[in-house]
Amino acid sequence: DGNAYEIEILAPTINGVVIPTIAIALATLAATTISTLRERQLDVREHLNAELCELELLRGVLGGLSDDDFHESVRGDGVPGVPGPSARALRLLRDYASRLILESSPAETPQRIQARRIADNELIELAALMGGVRDAHKRSEPASSTAYTIIASLTQHRAARLTEMAATYPAVHYAVIALCALSIVANYLIESDQEVLRFLDAFQLKFLFANLVGVVAGLAALIADLSDLYRGAFRITPVVSQLYPLRESIAYDLCVKEGTEDVV
Repeated sequence: DGNAYEIEILAPTINGVVIPTIAIALATLAATTISTLRERQLDVREHLNAELCELELLRGVLGGLSDDDFHESVRGDGVPGVPGPSARALRLLRDYASRLILESSPAETPQRIQARRIADNELIELAALMGGVRDAHKRSEPASSTAYTIIASLTQHRAARLTEMAATYPAVHYAVIALCALSIVANYLIESDQEVLRFLDAFQLKFLFANLVGVVAGLAALIADLSDLYRGAFRITPVVSQLYPLRESIAYDLCVKEGTEDVV
């Protein structure tokens, strides 16, 4: 009978149950994945832009302070080789800019971010150093208050950024998406191999198969693009590149503050 009975049994099951179930699962997973990864890209870039602007503001605040604006307990007067507190503050800011560049590089994996203690950074020491400004001169109190506000905001943005960068889907999530997509392709091949589809010529079948594979490949390419912060159309590298001239500017301010030509 030309396998008519088998076709009659299999076709309703495949078209009415198997393919719709897999298609719904694939559509839900793909939509959620793309939306989440896109939001992650936007959030990381937003936090980086905020940190960049606030670092520039903090640079201006610290650059306007002199050693006389700090309390004697933090000046280190008379101690050979100990820089003044204003220079130490700029050094800490420069080192934090370097940390920010490192944390935003491709070498910084989610595993390394999760293994690190988030609270260990130069902002903690800088905030403690700013505590020596409050007791010095009345004219310096607004500068120290502004510095504290910026440092607190930087800490919040950094914590949120690292949380976003460390939040990734497990490998099994992408494996399930790939399995759903391959299952739909396999079901197409099963359906197109049946006698009932002989009214379609080879070109039509190839065209439908090419469309199906093209959609799956495009979906995979989009997810691969969004899953990596450092490649593709939505990468964060243009924002990170702006940190390099900022670090150089801070290093120049430090050079002027210390009266040297080179800053290591």
